[in-house]
Amino acid sequence: MFSFEQISWLELVSKKGLGVMTLLELFSRCQSASKILSLSKDELLSIGASLQVIQILKTKTSLDLVSLERLCKKENIHLVTFSDDTYPILLREISDPPLVLFYKGQWDQKNSLRLAVVGSRQCSRYALDALVTLFAPLRGKNFTIVSGAAFGVDTIAHEEALQNKIKTIAVLGCGVSEASWYPTSNRNLLKNIINEGGVVVSEYFPYQKAHTSFFPVRNRIIAGLSHAVFIVEAKEKSGALITAQLALEYGRDVAALPGTIFSLTSRGTNRLLREGARMIVSGEDLLLLLGLDLEEQKPSLNDIFSKEEEKVLQILKENGTIDDISERTHFTIGKIHSILTMLELQGAVKKINENEFYIL
Repeated sequence: MFSFEQISWLELVSKKGLGVMTLLELFSRCQSASKILSLSKDELLSIGASLQVIQILKTKTSLDLVSLERLCKKENIHLVTFSDDTYPILLREISDPPLVLFYKGQWDQKNSLRLAVVGSRQCSRYALDALVTLFAPLRGKNFTIVSGAAFGVDTIAHEEALQNKIKTIAVLGCGVSEASWYPTSNRNLLKNIINEGGVVVSEYFPYQKAHTSFFPVRNRIIAGLSHAVFIVEAKEKSGALITAQLALEYGRDVAALPGTIFSLTSRGTNRLLREGARMIVSGEDLLLLLGLDLEEQKPSLNDIFSKEEEKVLQILKENGTIDDISERTHFTIGKIHSILTMLELQGAVKKINENEFYIL
């Protein structure tokens, strides 16, 4: 299943004590992972490897390749390594790229601008409402949302991307095997991301469980994969600010949502704005951050509206009332108002009063 070169990378990253920078240096001199493993002690010394590194390279690992390949085949897990042509171009640009990536889903590297959206795990109502409002005008646009599938802002970012038919990538702080997914409450979300044409990705082996030390490390992948990073909420010391700092180091644009001075989770974003981050107050701001125009690449109506929204629009076109919508769709009144709110945010309908809307 895996190529010889991919197996060599798996062996290398399994060797404890070899950091990314050391392996990248060896790779720059050998031009392949398999060549690194094939060199003798004298040959390794000749290219500048230290005795400690050589000892580690010559130590056998506990990698169970047969079981790993069996798991990947069973769960349709794919592998891409630093040597592969399909390795993400943006990740090659950063100083500490992941050397192996496991993923589930459809990873189309072509023509996709990527926006990282991260923030506090203690997501406020303000952040939730802001993301709903900001994403609504972006429905069907040709870019990808990248986030970490954590509680709070990450979860809302993925959910709103799916709601608005925007592709999304979840970068995990655990393995991509379903048994490893964390938090467990987001398992349905991760399944939906895969089913809707998105990707779940990690540099950790598929069977590895989440660990607190993994999350700050995976933030570099979120920043590295993206053309720009949008911080929605962040305390003065938080993982989201780490992602912002990494993005700046990688030469990515950083933007932030302004917040009230009374909120602890807005202190970090307000500081970013004070230090020169781009202010985001509309969906158009997000597109401009990526160099897109709100009017470019207008999607078809089938891409813009969900089937439920199309049903409601059709009834309104026939001069139907909310009661008519309820009777013909069997939607609850609460659901109808939610759909109408989304349609209003998209500029498809205008509200006259609580019970009357007309199509624009």
